[in-house]
Amino acid sequence: MVCLLAPVKMSRKYCGSMDSLRLRVKRNFTILFSGGAVASLFGFAALTFNARALGPELLGVLALLQAFVAVMSRLFSFENWQAVLKFGAEAKAAGDSSLLRDVVVLGFLYDLTGAVVATIVGIGIVYTGADWFDIEQAYQHYAALFALTLLFGATSSASGLLRLFGRFGLMTSIQVAASFLGALGALVLWLVEATFPLYVIFYSGLIALQACAVLGASLVLWRSLRLPSLCSPINNKAMCKQFWGFSWSTWGVGTLNVLRQNADLFAVTAMLGPAAAGIYKFAAQLASLVSRFGDPMRQVMFPEIATLVASADLVRLRRILVRAFLAGLAFLFVVTIGVIVFGDVAIYVVGGREFSEAYWPLTSLVFAFGLTVAGFFFQPAVVTLIGPGYFLFSTIIGTFFFFPVLYLGLVNFGIAGAALSHIIFGVIWFLLNAVWVARRLNVRLPDIAEAMREFVFFVLKPIRNRV
Repeated sequence: MVCLLAPVKMSRKYCGSMDSLRLRVKRNFTILFSGGAVASLFGFAALTFNARALGPELLGVLALLQAFVAVMSRLFSFENWQAVLKFGAEAKAAGDSSLLRDVVVLGFLYDLTGAVVATIVGIGIVYTGADWFDIEQAYQHYAALFALTLLFGATSSASGLLRLFGRFGLMTSIQVAASFLGALGALVLWLVEATFPLYVIFYSGLIALQACAVLGASLVLWRSLRLPSLCSPINNKAMCKQFWGFSWSTWGVGTLNVLRQNADLFAVTAMLGPAAAGIYKFAAQLASLVSRFGDPMRQVMFPEIATLVASADLVRLRRILVRAFLAGLAFLFVVTIGVIVFGDVAIYVVGGREFSEAYWPLTSLVFAFGLTVAGFFFQPAVVTLIGPGYFLFSTIIGTFFFFPVLYLGLVNFGIAGAALSHIIFGVIWFLLNAVWVARRLNVRLPDIAEAMREFVFFVLKPIRNRV
């Protein structure tokens, strides 16, 4: 039998392994995507209730406080789930449970240190430098309450462990439960006409609750697998050195990303006011639903790619990534056409006429986010195959052009111009990573042509069967 992702001529063992990988990826993606879809519905509901209850200005303030916490969390986070997947996959391949324990413990120590420092610095900024983030004095206490949730930010390595062992269903359940509680809380707050402080208390509590659920699930998993005690000392100094270098690279990528992802909101607030920020946040939150397609695939493919790299199976990796590249471009085309045609309807249904100005920011952001989704495999491929420094470099170059375009866009086109900066970043980031992966895996035109034939056949097969 010929596999979808395999060559026409191959051994039965090779085809079987490809089928196993394809089915595993399909199963895990289905779990994450279906869970993400349900979470998105709850997110739509929460956004609808919050937009109608708070209005553009207070919705903008709430978004600003959440963005402040996100920035502080990422500034002191090492994104250790990636290190846990990379070094954990190597430990699993070698059957070394002691090394796996060292990886997880070291990652958690990094997470905990970052969370404590982020909380201290975050609260300090709230009361000494809130103007840097455009937080008015009247909202300082609310920002401080949100900042306390940074203590619960030590979950990166825990989520990496769950992904390493394929517990995507458990992660999805936690995500859906948190989204459901978010929507239910938004409904209740809307019905009782709650004051703004109650919104702050509810959403900060929800952040803490979700973090505790992830940490608890990872601990239960570790014990169920009968792995070595996590209280043992770390003895592998060579791994510690590699982990240190890897973590600093991923920290650089994460920091640049969170600055870029939130700089637009801060800039809109500073230059156009809270009401404009509320409209822009509304558009960004709608557009972020596109990212829910990329995040599941990135999470699913990271351990698979790390395993293929650890086993030096680059032929199979090349075939998978070429097909992923074509599927990503097809996705980008579909979502771009969709938002152009149905964007106005979505805005009216979710937010009402008050948010009609969100159409052009929404359209631009959907294209930009769709571009990063199309390259969902770049991060795991570049980080594990070439090195985290290369992925950091592509992020730096894209960010270098992002900020001047953000300023010029706001000056010349208002809130619609802010979204143009994301398009510029996405194009640069996509091209650089595509070139590096293609060169490292020696991708040639025949590989792309073969993948296109299989892709067209896959798309047309249901139509042919009906005919």
